[in-house]
Amino acid sequence: MKTTTEIEGDSVIASSVAADHGEPAPKEQRDRSILVWLAVGLVALAAALNLLRVTGEFLRPVLIAILLCYAIWPLHDWLRQRVRPGISLLIIAAGLGLIAIALGWMAFANAEQFWKELPKYQERAGRFIGRAQEFAGRYIPGLGLQDAKSPPRIPLERIGDYAHEVFGAFANFLLEAGLVGLYVIFMMMEAPRFPRAIRRAFPPAQAARIGDTLDSINRAVIEYLSVKVKVNMIVAVPAALLMLVFGIQGAVLWGVVTFFARFIPYLGAIVAYSLPVASALLQLEGSGRSLAFAVALAVLHIVAENVLEPFMTGKAVGLSPLIVLLALAFWDMSWGIVGMILAVPLTVIARIVFERLDPTRPVAQILADDD
Repeated sequence: MKTTTEIEGDSVIASSVAADHGEPAPKEQRDRSILVWLAVGLVALAAALNLLRVTGEFLRPVLIAILLCYAIWPLHDWLRQRVRPGISLLIIAAGLGLIAIALGWMAFANAEQFWKELPKYQERAGRFIGRAQEFAGRYIPGLGLQDAKSPPRIPLERIGDYAHEVFGAFANFLLEAGLVGLYVIFMMMEAPRFPRAIRRAFPPAQAARIGDTLDSINRAVIEYLSVKVKVNMIVAVPAALLMLVFGIQGAVLWGVVTFFARFIPYLGAIVAYSLPVASALLQLEGSGRSLAFAVALAVLHIVAENVLEPFMTGKAVGLSPLIVLLALAFWDMSWGIVGMILAVPLTVIARIVFERLDPTRPVAQILADDD
């Protein structure tokens, strides 16, 4: 009777003989190979998720700073041709600081006004839900109001808890934003020296390949971010103006939310549309004006998402839509909202790097959009 080792040895010999004669490997061996690769992939995915969560406190500010450097670099490159690089950075920092303060002040004023009107909005929301349940109860038994004299009420007492959580998250955001600002300043100062450091550290041929890969990454990410900033501004400003025209409070607040939310592919547009429309329904209490605003805002987002952005982007991203959704899910599991904002740039970088390496070139082809 053969031992396990002898049986495995016979299997290896049979496989080698089959390979020598050009015959395909046995089905059992192919199935075992697929299972091994699947197990390795799942283990690698679990290890990557755990590593990203452990190192997230360090990596998130660094990657956000790198992304901001890409967004700022075209302006810095234009300014440093006219003034010294240090002065250019000071001008950019001062300008961004003033814009952030102005937008923050206006958004805070809108939020304060919304807070003052919250009891009125609560009452209107209760009436809106009551009418919706009454309408649904006519066609679906059991969905009507249990007590017509007491319409549903939004729990106002829980708003304080939500506000406390929001302010705590905002304080953490300010601390991380300060750290990101420091990273951006030093990265912008060190960026011109980086190519020279690569040429010193690697042989000429390898340094040239690394430089070519970095140039491709720089072009793709800068083009992607420049297009996103332009499209988001084209959507956010008219959205805020629409709210002013229809007499809806919080125009600046929702304009800022629209600009930043649309950095998240697909899901960001839904958030940027649903929140202002919900605010309009509460303030205008389901009138024809709220419906007209909802239609106008939907047309604005649809045109931006399906006409303007694809026309301006072209093949800069070059990712399959399914891959973008999977990347959003993966980075959302890893880092939440920040991960979803970074998902597309990081996937673009991975695709470019994979294209330059022979073992991972098939993966790059899977990630790419061939249409």
